[in-house]
Amino acid sequence: MVNEREIINEVTNTDNLKVETYEDLVDELLFDLNSIIDDCKVDATIFQSKTNNFKELSKAINKLEFDERIIDFFNLLLAEYKIVDFNETEVQFPNEKVIKKFLSYFCSDLKMLLLKESVVNISNYFYLNYDNHGDSDVAREMFYDFTSFKSKMLKYALEMELSESDIKGLTFTIEEYKEKIHYKIPKIAFPWYAYALCDSYKEFPAEANDKKIFIINGSCSSLKWTGRSLYSERNINVEDAQKNFKKFIKSLSEMRSQEEDKINESLNLNLFNEITNLYDLYNLNKIFNHSSHYMKIKRMNIKSKESDKRSQQRKKEVFAGVSHIAPLKHIGTKTYLINGFYKEDIFSNGKIWSTLDKIINYYKERILVAIQIPYNSESTLPEHIQKDYYIYCQIKEDRPYSEFLKVLTKKTLPVYLYSDSGMNKELYDSYFYLYQGFYEKQFKGSKSKNYIKY
Repeated sequence: MVNEREIINEVTNTDNLKVETYEDLVDELLFDLNSIIDDCKVDATIFQSKTNNFKELSKAINKLEFDERIIDFFNLLLAEYKIVDFNETEVQFPNEKVIKKFLSYFCSDLKMLLLKESVVNISNYFYLNYDNHGDSDVAREMFYDFTSFKSKMLKYALEMELSESDIKGLTFTIEEYKEKIHYKIPKIAFPWYAYALCDSYKEFPAEANDKKIFIINGSCSSLKWTGRSLYSERNINVEDAQKNFKKFIKSLSEMRSQEEDKINESLNLNLFNEITNLYDLYNLNKIFNHSSHYMKIKRMNIKSKESDKRSQQRKKEVFAGVSHIAPLKHIGTKTYLINGFYKEDIFSNGKIWSTLDKIINYYKERILVAIQIPYNSESTLPEHIQKDYYIYCQIKEDRPYSEFLKVLTKKTLPVYLYSDSGMNKELYDSYFYLYQGFYEKQFKGSKSKNYIKY
């Protein structure tokens, strides 16, 4: 048997590769790749800061070099393929422009992952040590004072159309934790934290002196069980999900325009989707709009109930497969693949997404180890928080997903209802099955649901 890896390494981006099945090619590559990821190297010298120049870390990440076998994996994700006869599949590899765009999003995902962790670490530190550092320059840079925070938070709650009783409960909780709650909510990600707090405050301990509070609580903000029936009463969750996505995007866009220097819309969108998956659902549902091949097939004249039943079952299978992408939290690469490279058998292969996630997290960990900065002995912050603050300062101005938000705000975001008809009915059905598939892939049947909290 011909070794397909040797073939991949020999062809150029414009060559066609013919294999027995595309799935065999992917499986062989994944088997080999998972055994070598941990052996990949990162050039540590490019992450050793001596000057703290602005954006030197961001530029260093852009210079990352990748093992050729990882590039092979990326090429297969981006490849086009077609069956040319019963025993043969033709694979068309992406051109240089496509692979460079993918690598750009990969590096952007790394930056947002590093920025998130630094922001969370700094917030947790100041929340626990506010007595010693609450009036420091770093605290004033990163957090609102309590009065400003409360005012902005209650204004946000009104814009999100919380009920009167919910606003009273939120106000009471904010006052109960007024000494330090604002240190858990950084300016740079205020829209996301404010959105989450509108639900998570209900889970706060009754005693304000308890140290364990989570502004971000996945059990409050993530997808909820819909029930099996397409039209069960629980499908209010499906409608609410679309409405909440619409509200959040509107609030993010408005706050970004009002406080341009404080809020990073890319970080907010990434954190929002990491918990809710609502940006994923919106993007994936577009695949099944009126112009897609799948929806053209679905709109064919189906007269018999038996055929319609088979069609519905087929639809459920498609969306259950697509949901394998749900655990992948990095929206740059994920959005690029969804918008331009959807392939049913690839999207339904959970091993692909776990491998991509493993690669991103591997490089993130190696970069964290490699980053070395001069220790400031005059700072009151401990060394590990100085490192987090360095990362924050270096990446906070990167906004790699701003184009995603611009696209979202140029149109009226849809809310499909179970009472719709025609094409909107089809899109409600697909959204329901996507929502159900994403929930089941991540939470249903888990003895201990892996909800993110911070």
